[in-house]
Amino acid sequence: MIDQSLLEKKYNDGKRYVVMLDGKPISWMKKVPPAGEFNHRFKGKSYDVSDLEVIPIRDLIVKVPTSMDDERFASEVQRIVKIVRPITEDEMLEVKKIAINNLMRQDLEDMVCRMTANR
Repeated sequence: MIDQSLLEKKYNDGKRYVVMLDGKPISWMKKVPPAGEFNHRFKGKSYDVSDLEVIPIRDLIVKVPTSMDDERFASEVQRIVKIVRPITEDEMLEVKKIAINNLMRQDLEDMVCRMTANR
């Protein structure tokens, strides 16, 4: 599995595809070139071009769980949306990540408070 922070960095840098060989990234691309151009680009390397696989980076990024039935999650997402007003799908995904982090932090703080109160 590829490091998620690397995938997100490359995606934010404008790369949309990764060229994989045996499950490891060997190149990053903004768009998939035509077959002849692709073959020419990787022809002189130490591997067979037919072994390469081009995968959209979005398919490799671990999805944020958005099917939470938790009312707290929905209200936290709405609270953040009112503040930042996301426009794109990527911005909305970031809002959901922030909402999950906020809820996990609140749960951790609650656990710590309960542990210290019970001592």
